Amino acid sequence: MDTVVPLWRTVQAHLGLSPDATLAEDQRKVLQGLASIVDGIGAFRTHIGSAHGRGMSPPELTISEARLAVNAAHTIVRS
Repeated sequence: MDTVVPLWRTVQAHLGLSPDATLAEDQRKVLQGLASIVDGIGAFRTHIGSAHGRGMSPPELTISEARLAVNAAHTIVRS
């Protein structure tokens, strides 16, 4: 699977976080932002993670990039 978006949509529904037409626009933006964070973390894992065969010259990961991913994931999990 190249993206975690389908999984996130399922989790959203179970948590009652699915964007709905009756929600205020600002709430919808927050939920879309959370979905974007989940998608970005999944893509980051795909490109940096060792389970996907990074090849001969994998992208360099800085400490600040690693912290960004970890803290963003932590924020989503603790929400």
